[in-house]
Amino acid sequence: MKENFRENEFDTTMDALMSLIKKMPKATVKMFNPPRYMLLMKTASQLTDFLRESVLEGELNIEIDDVFNFGAISVELDMLTVDNPQRFAEIICHADNFEIYPLVNGKIKFDITFHGVLKNLA
Repeated sequence: MKENFRENEFDTTMDALMSLIKKMPKATVKMFNPPRYMLLMKTASQLTDFLRESVLEGELNIEIDDVFNFGAISVELDMLTVDNPQRFAEIICHADNFEIYPLVNGKIKFDITFHGVLKNLA
């Protein structure tokens, strides 16, 4: 009897989830929002220069998420030392979010996100 209850609970949950998905807005055609996208790319370029000047080597990635409409610059480094905090602040000041956190592999990662890098056309 307990097994039937779990099946019923699963079916109810799946039905509710499918109902929610059907009510969600349909996909629209999107394109880059030029001012926000250019700001994202300018920040990535300035950050790359900053890291090179600071002799910090790492992997810089840029990702555009069309579902949540943001662009992200992610950098993974062995260490981060900021000798010129004023310049670093000027580079990241137009971002909507900035965070630094340790990774389990001993490296550190920082992410810079920009909201609204896409806009709907339809």
